[in-house]
Parts: sequence; C-alpha cells; structure tokens
Amino acid sequence: MRLVAFALAALAALPALAEDKAEIKVNVKKGLKFTRTSSATAEGKCMLGGGGGGFALSFDIKMAASLKSVEEILDAKSGAPVHLRRWYPERRADFNLGPMFGGEQTQNHPLEGADITLGPGDTRGATNAGSKLDEDLLKKEPLGDPLTAAIASGKVVSVGNTWDGDKDKTKVWLETEFPGFEATEVEMQCKLGEIRDKDGLKCARVEIDLTAKGKIAVQGAPSSEVTITLKGDVFWGLDSGIVVNVKADGKIKGDLDVKVQQGESKLKIDLTLEWRTAVKLGEADFTGAKPVDKPKPVKPEYYPQPLR
Repeated sequence: MRLVAFALAALAALPALAEDKAEIKVNVKKGLKFTRTSSATAEGKCMLGGGGGGFALSFDIKMAASLKSVEEILDAKSGAPVHLRRWYPERRADFNLGPMFGGEQTQNHPLEGADITLGPGDTRGATNAGSKLDEDLLKKEPLGDPLTAAIASGKVVSVGNTWDGDKDKTKVWLETEFPGFEATEVEMQCKLGEIRDKDGLKCARVEIDLTAKGKIAVQGAPSSEVTITLKGDVFWGLDSGIVVNVKADGKIKGDLDVKVQQGESKLKIDLTLEWRTAVKLGEADFTGAKPVDKPKPVKPEYYPQPLR
C-alpha cells in the first residue's frame, strides 16, 4: 500500500502535459466588455540625397499612433459580434517629420471621442460630443476586431502548424490602427507557438510574420511608398475568442522622390517599428462618453418681414 501511495503521489507531482492543439476561432459572446489600448511607434532617420558628392541631408523623424477603445458586445451570433457599442476616448497620431515637412503635428481621427453603435438594422447613430459624424466614415468602421478576424484559423491547429492570415482583414487592421497608412499588398503568415497563460488568461500564442506595401500620407508632406515588416507574438484568448495582447516589432522602409533647389532627389526612409496592444476583459467604462446634442430648431425666414 505504501508503494501504491508513493506512486500516486509521484504521478500527482508530475507537471501536466502541455496542450498542443487549439482552434483559433472567433468566439465572441453577448455581454462581453473590454477596453483595448494599442500603440504603433516608428522612429529613425531619413536621408535626403547623398551619393556621388551631391546634396545630402539627414534628419530624425517619429510617428506614434495611439488608439483606445471601450466596447460592449450587445449581440452575437455564431461567435461573431453583430451589434456592439464602441467609444474611442483616444484615436490619433503624433508626427515629428523634421523641419522640411512641418515639424511636429497631431492628426486626430474623426472618430476620436465618438460613442457609436454598429450592427444590422441599426442606424449607426454616432455621437461625438455634440457633432454628427459622417455616415460614410461609419460604414468603413469594422464591426469586430480586424486582427482577431485576420488571424482566425477556422480549424483546429497544432503547435508548429502555420496558416495564412486573411489579407483583407489584415489590411483593415493596419489602416485602423496606423492612421495615414493605405495598404495595397498584404501578406501575413501565422504559426501556433504554444498554449500558455497570459495575464491570467488561457491563450494561444500565435507568431506572426507580416509584410505590407502601401503609402503613408501625412498632412504637410508628400505621400511615401513604403514597405512595413512586422514580426512578433499575438496572444489569442481561448475563452473570450479575441486577441488580448500583441507584442511585435519591425521596420518601415521606403523611397520618396522630392524636389529640392538642386533638382530631383530621393528621400530614403528607414524606421524601427514597435507595435503593442493590451486588452482588459470585463472593463468597459463609458462614463466619459457624451450623447449628441439635439440641433436647435431653425426659425423660418419670412419675406417680406412680418409686420410688428
């Protein structure tokens, strides 16, 4: 009996076998609340001209996009959100493009401050602290998290398996979280790295390897053809069915034809990119969201003026 008891105790002390399979599936449920904070920061040097003993100028630039959204899933079907409320306390990009292109500037997204509802049959009646939002802008707003939709494998995968991310959803993700970037070509490969806990949540760690080509347009500067590369880890909450954390790094490189006093020249862009996202489940504080003010009725103009 002592031998049996010892054997059972030894077995109990052994670490549990690591899970090696998971279904990376969108599995959103009605009532889910969360707050997402995301940042994409790119900084480095730009070189104008150079080579052959000609005109050359080097200067530092920085681009920092920040997004914070508060969300509540009002209804979901087949694991996908079909009706939700979303508020953007913050959605902007700060640029320091050097003296040639306007120096420091901030671009606030039109939806910053907006408290909106999205879903079939809904009027998408947005509120934005007393102003009415453009309906076309709202139609472009993704119903769910585009990165979650982009990475979903749609089937059970084992550790080490790879699959391609959805190109259209990946494009929407990049353009949503990095203002000013317009993607033309996107490729993203996903690989299941492991099943592990992240911040107390059971997650699938998905390794991503992304390459995107497109343009970056910033007010006061010409649009630049660039290539973005990004590698890192995306943590998928297996219970919540959404991406809960992103830690990825990469580069932004490109060339831009510009005119200078000496004639035509090339502006070479070489930036280091850092992308971070964190999601707090169960937190959705809409306290700061303000409903739209009803417009005051306009008094009709009479002609001729009424007698007094």
